[in-house]
Amino acid sequence: MERLISRLRYIEYFHRSERLLKYGRPQKLVKKKKQLKNNKIHIVYVLNHVGVCGGVKVILEHANGLKRLGARVTLVSHFPKPDWYPVEVDYIQVPFQIEVTRGIPNCDIIVATYWDHIHACIETGIAPVVYFEQGDFHLFEWKSLNDNMKKIVTKQFSLTNQIITVSHQVATIIKEKFKCDAQVFHNALNSSVFFPKTRIPEKKYMLIVGSEQTAFKGIPDLHKVFHIVKSRGYDLELIWITPTKPVNPIGQVFINPPQSIIGDLYRKASVFVSASRYESFSLPPLEAMACGTPVVAVENVGVKEYAKDGYNCLMTKSGDIEGLAERIIQLLDNQELYNRLVQNGYETAKKFQWEQTLKRLFDYYVDLALYEPEQINELDCWSKSFREEELENPSDSVLIEKFLSQTQADQILFPVQYDIIPGHPIVIWEPLIKRKGKLNNNFSEKLLFKIKKRSVPTEWIFKDIAELYINGQFVEAIDYLMKMLSNTSKNNVEQAICIRWIILCLIELDMYAQALSLIEDTRKEHPLYTDLIYLEAVIQYIKGNKELANTLLYQCAILGEAIFYPEHFADIKKFI
Repeated sequence: MERLISRLRYIEYFHRSERLLKYGRPQKLVKKKKQLKNNKIHIVYVLNHVGVCGGVKVILEHANGLKRLGARVTLVSHFPKPDWYPVEVDYIQVPFQIEVTRGIPNCDIIVATYWDHIHACIETGIAPVVYFEQGDFHLFEWKSLNDNMKKIVTKQFSLTNQIITVSHQVATIIKEKFKCDAQVFHNALNSSVFFPKTRIPEKKYMLIVGSEQTAFKGIPDLHKVFHIVKSRGYDLELIWITPTKPVNPIGQVFINPPQSIIGDLYRKASVFVSASRYESFSLPPLEAMACGTPVVAVENVGVKEYAKDGYNCLMTKSGDIEGLAERIIQLLDNQELYNRLVQNGYETAKKFQWEQTLKRLFDYYVDLALYEPEQINELDCWSKSFREEELENPSDSVLIEKFLSQTQADQILFPVQYDIIPGHPIVIWEPLIKRKGKLNNNFSEKLLFKIKKRSVPTEWIFKDIAELYINGQFVEAIDYLMKMLSNTSKNNVEQAICIRWIILCLIELDMYAQALSLIEDTRKEHPLYTDLIYLEAVIQYIKGNKELANTLLYQCAILGEAIFYPEHFADIKKFI
């Protein structure tokens, strides 16, 4: 499953980068004619992923906190709503097989939370785009990137003047690398989770946080540090908080515990140790300070935003394993130093509270919401072959107009649903909007706005097949389809649709073994055609293999509808 998701994300990245390099242009803003009433603002954050990590936690803190200040906030992602952190705002999950930004609703501000999304957010034409930079390899491992990657990243940064970030250190890097200014809104602490300890723990624990699979976190170095301290005769245990199951577990391991437990573990520890080679604004050391646990860390850009060696922490150079061990021992042997770091850590943590950060951020978004994207295309340059009343959701017409005002495409495809197969409506992607006159770039885009049921198009190549199927002429339909297949290459999308129809006929003929064999062969060439996975699940249910069927249905739920293909089952989640 992970391989399929990785493939989907790569395909999306490839198409996104291709559009960026050909058609990417800076977003220009103009003053809105209608202004906000009472600062009623709708902010949309587009998430690259929702896995357990500090960066996602900060985005969720933004979302929840801005809602409490009166904003409407929506999160948009390919992935299901995260359950590891409370999400108090609207959430939209977009099928993997379409650009994630196609799921952005009408709003006043769009926040791209990863550099790769900036241009795709601008393409929607919906609202001013803010890029929220939290730091990653594209900043800290720049020298290791190939020239094409550097070109893509640099191009993305050039498209918006609205960049925000979490530290002055990162703002400086952005200025040096991309000649862009970034406003700083510090990360902060949830005071209901990270608060001072009320008693000294009976046992002495060293606390570490991070996945060993994330190389820059330096977890293997911390394991070595712990063993050095133990070998020097110190009675110290290890607590390890990690978002993923460790390959080499040592000490007391907590895999993705709830936030309340994380706070308790900080308060339980005698010392927090970090070996991250780079961070943009390292939250765990600050969380430890708020919980009264002294910090030993290696120097990096992010931690230096608030950490001062000898004042609120002890520091060493990156990779200095022996130095980290010596600093821990120095701390354990010197009670006066220990107490001073704890007290100064408390004072430092008090300066980073979400209330202050989010109030400033809210005001920033409200000011920016006075503007809207400048129109590139005139609306009368488009020819539509549907009426507004044919939209399932009439309000989608506003989003369609905004998209048309910005897009470089010459043809826009929409999903039209047909009740051809009893109980299994299908979608056919149809070009319902075309650019008039001279074409710009001769490429198409897909929008997920549904059109009400219509009569089957006369040019639909599977129209005769559908009639045979409806009339129960399954053998005749298979013969017809086999002739079509002989003229279709294996990797052609029409081949997959032909085979989907053959499998439907084989199921009606109770020829399950033949259908399963055909599915197995075809999925090698078309692993993302969810219809095939769904039909395999149907067959396994019929055969009594419910556990396998449920596994296949779970894959369908994650992958979503087969939007890559010109024809697919509609609302597949309703069948699951």
